[in-house]
Amino acid sequence: MQFGIIVDSLNQSQLSTQLISSINNLYKLDRYVDVIVFFKQYDIPIIHPYFPVMNINELYGFRNPVISTCISTTKILQKQPFIEKKFFYVWSLEWMFFDFNYSSLDSVYMDKDIELIARSEIDAQFISACWRKPSYIIEEFNYEKTYEVITGTSKKI
Repeated sequence: MQFGIIVDSLNQSQLSTQLISSINNLYKLDRYVDVIVFFKQYDIPIIHPYFPVMNINELYGFRNPVISTCISTTKILQKQPFIEKKFFYVWSLEWMFFDFNYSSLDSVYMDKDIELIARSEIDAQFISACWRKPSYIIEEFNYEKTYEVITGTSKKI
């Protein structure tokens, strides 16, 4: 089983730390799982990743499920024609803190081809009130829950 995750970068951040730790642990569940992290900007991660890390340019032609992690990476995901399942892990409620154009946000959060994943129950409530109900809740990129969502064995909320 192979899937991808798109990030801005694997810089020194909470997202990068949680993501790398979780993916490194994913092999405890399935030693045949193959995760590729695609980045927009290269940075040296503070935790060594035991999985492939590739430039976003390598995403074109990828056919397996992909999880984006922010609005800008979701916009890239929307343009990929071959990906079978698309997810947007709403790691941060960016639209609450930064200036965004409403139609730009609407095109991301209301895209029926992308399933939303909330980071917490409270985030799910905010997202539901403003956009639409997320399909899943995965706290802090929990590797067991991420695996269930990607393999289709997790129940939607």
